[in-house]
Order: sequence, then structure tokens, then C-alpha cells
Amino acid sequence: MFMDRLLQQKLNDLKDKNLLRAPKGEWDKGFINFTTNDYLSLAKHPQVIKAGIKAAEKYGAGAGASRMAGGNYPLFAEFESKIAKHKGYPAACVFGSGYLANLGVITALVGEGDVVLADKLVHACIIDAVKLSGARLVRFKHNDVADCKRRITAETKLIVTEEIFSMDGDAAPIDELKKLGITLLVDGAHSLYDKKCKADIYVGTMSKALGSYGGYVCGSKVFIEYLYNKARPLIYSTGLPPFALGAAIKALDIVEKDKPYKKTLANAKYLKAKSAIVPIIVGEEKKALAAEQKLRKHKILVSAIRPPTVPQGTSRLRISVTATHTKSEIDLLAETLKKIL
Repeated sequence: MFMDRLLQQKLNDLKDKNLLRAPKGEWDKGFINFTTNDYLSLAKHPQVIKAGIKAAEKYGAGAGASRMAGGNYPLFAEFESKIAKHKGYPAACVFGSGYLANLGVITALVGEGDVVLADKLVHACIIDAVKLSGARLVRFKHNDVADCKRRITAETKLIVTEEIFSMDGDAAPIDELKKLGITLLVDGAHSLYDKKCKADIYVGTMSKALGSYGGYVCGSKVFIEYLYNKARPLIYSTGLPPFALGAAIKALDIVEKDKPYKKTLANAKYLKAKSAIVPIIVGEEKKALAAEQKLRKHKILVSAIRPPTVPQGTSRLRISVTATHTKSEIDLLAETLKKIL
């Protein structure tokens, strides 16, 4: 049909620019995986899987309804209580994903006539949320508190940043941003659950370090109650399936007891990095893709990241270190990178 021809033309254009994408995933083929966001290696942890299965057997394969319309089985409250305490907040609320959590929080808090200040490198879901809210999005230079302060106006209602930036691996100056006196929302999707956060609002996921799926928001009790009444992605979406919550609860228990993030951080330090995310900037999209394929031939999985995920001219290899990587695997990665770059 006519629409297909137009879409194929757009796909061809992306291919010519080395920006064409497709789902990836190599399973049980002997690869060393440095692409996963399963930083604490909990997704395949036997206890996490067992807890997920037990939850599904008790409550079913799905919630059956939105949380506001009967799908709010007891595991929601259990996880919310645990994660709020772990992150140091009075209350928490579970969403269907981290993307939906940011969407729900921002559209519930701001609207037309308001201004949201966001770090230049925040995740796409934050940009989408501000646009959908009707508020005006103003970007400040990456991790530049002085630039953020200069851009504050009487209409500024919210400052948004990330705890650990997903493509660069660096941390936001949260304490300094908090001092600016504007409500601060921090997206902690790539947190290793190794510390508390002092932001007014904290958005996190269970789909990365906790190895399961879903998103959550931490804040004051009145704020969480407000979300139950105003966050449309929460009100109008079916609740998470029981397996996801059962697994996340067990994963959080393991985090608190065994502290697997210490192993992840030790591996990152061995690779001369400060976080589990290690970017290697190569510049051109074509060069990044070629490097990804060369690594693949050595049975090493690393993702080539290109615009619009990262700024033009900063295409990169994004290395993700986990708790179960061995020193020999990290050595092999480093040696191979030296050969191909």
C-alpha cells in the first residue's frame, strides 16, 4: 500500500545514514555479554526466578485489571513498602515501567504555562513526558549546576536529571541541584541500589539492576496519593503481572543482604571505570557499527549506540559491566578493543 512505500523509503534513508535499527539478542550461543542492564546479575538468579514463579502460582499470570479497578494484589504494597524504605522515602508507587513512571509523574505535576528544566542528556521518556504535559522544556548543559541556576524563572516548576546517565555512566550533582530550591526529580533507572537519593522525587525501575520488570516512584505520602488520582499511565494501565513483582521483591532482598553491587563496582574499577556503564566514543556511526561487528566475531557482545540516542558525532560502544563478569572476560574485552580500534 502507499503508506508502506513511504515507510520503506524512510527505512532506506536510515540505512544510508547507518542509523537503521533492529532488535538484538544472542541467547545461549557462547557470547560474553557486555550489553545487558542486568548490572547485579539478578535476572537469572535462582531465588529470584523461584520467587517469581511462586507469585504467579498464587496470583495468576496477570493482574487482570488496572490497580485502580481491582488489579491491586498484595505484592504491590509489599514492594512499595520495601523500596520506599530502601531508598529513604516515606512512600512509593509501582508503575508498568520506568518510561510510564516518568510519563505519569511529569504530566501529573506540570502543564501549560510551566517550565521544566532538564539536563541535556536526560532519557527520551523525560522529553516525551514534558512535551505531552504541555509545559515548556528548557535544557541546561550536562551536569552544569550554574547553567541550570541561570535558566530558572518564575515559571520553573521542576528540575529533572538522572542519577547515573545511561549512555555516559557519569553521576549527576544531585546535592547541588537540590540547593536551587526547585522540586527535583531524579531518574535512577541505572542505579545499582547502593545508596539513598536526596531528590524530592525518585523514579526507578525493577527492569535493570533488580533483574525483573516495572517502574516505581518514591516521594512523600501526599505526593504518592496524588499520583493515584492524577497519573494517567497508572490509572489507565493494567497492573504488573505477579511474576514481575515477586521476582523484584526477592531481588531487593538479595541486594540488601548480599550487596552484589560491590562486585559490580569492583569489576567496573578493574576496567578503570567509575560506574557499571563504560562508553567508548568512536564518533562516526559507521565506525561504531563496524566495531560492534568485529567484537561479535570474537564472541563479545557490545552495543553500538548512535543518534538520536546520543548526540551527533558521539556514536559509541556502550560497555555494561555486571556482577558476574570475570577478570578474564574483562581482560579479553580490553585486549580485543585494543586490536580493533
